[in-house]
Amino acid sequence: MSHDITNTNGKNEMAYVGETPWHGLGQRLEAGAPIETWLAAAGMGWKVLRAKVRYPVSADAATPLLEWPAQHVLFRADTHAPLGLVSERFKVVQPRQVLEFFRDLCATNKFSLETAGTLRGGAVYWALAKIHEEAEVGVGDKMRGYVMLSTACDGTRRTVAKNTTVRVVCNNTLNMADNEKGKNEVQVSHRSVFDEAAVKTDLGVAHRSFEAFMGSARRLAARRLAKAEVDRL
Repeated sequence: MSHDITNTNGKNEMAYVGETPWHGLGQRLEAGAPIETWLAAAGMGWKVLRAKVRYPVSADAATPLLEWPAQHVLFRADTHAPLGLVSERFKVVQPRQVLEFFRDLCATNKFSLETAGTLRGGAVYWALAKIHEEAEVGVGDKMRGYVMLSTACDGTRRTVAKNTTVRVVCNNTLNMADNEKGKNEVQVSHRSVFDEAAVKTDLGVAHRSFEAFMGSARRLAARRLAKAEVDRL
C-alpha cells in the first residue's frame, strides 16, 4: 500500500500525537510522552544487525558456504527479517538514534515529538517533532513547522535532517517532505559516522544556533529598506 507502514506481528510500527493519520494506523500517544514510550509505541526498539554475505555453490548441504566479505546483509535483531544489502563501509544509524536525536530538543520545550515510525519492513524510519518556538520574527510572521530526521538501512536514502511544513505519517508524506523546496536541511552519507551534535548545529536547531538565528531574523525584519535598495534586490 502507498503508506508502506511496517506491520510486525500484527502491530503497525507508527506512533503519533494529535490528529489521526489519513491511513488510520499506529498508536496514539499523549503529548510529552518520554522517548522510551515512543520507542515501544512506534515499534522502533529493535536494533539493526549485520552479517557478511555467504552463499552455497552446490545443493550438497555438506559443502561449505563461500563468503563475500565486501558485502553485508543488514537485518532486524527481533525478527531476523532482511533489510538491505550494503557495502562493508556502510554506517548504520539505529532506529533508537533517530528518536534520541530529539531528546534534548524536547527537553527544552521548544520541540515536541509528533510522529515516528518505520516503513517497508523497517528498512526506512523517521521521527518528526513540532517546533514550539513561535516568537514572531515580524508582526504576523512566526517561525513554525516541524523538524524531521529520517534514514534508511537499505541504501535507498541518506540520513536527512530537515525543517519542513509537512506532517510526515507515511511513505507519501515522507516523499513530500523530501521534495519540499526552500527548507534548510542536512544530509549525512552512510559512509560517515552520524554526528548528532554537528547535524543540530548545521541545521540551526541547537539551542545557541536557534537563538542566534532568531536574533538575525529579527534584526533583518526590523531593517527598513529604501526603494532603491528594494529595486536592487
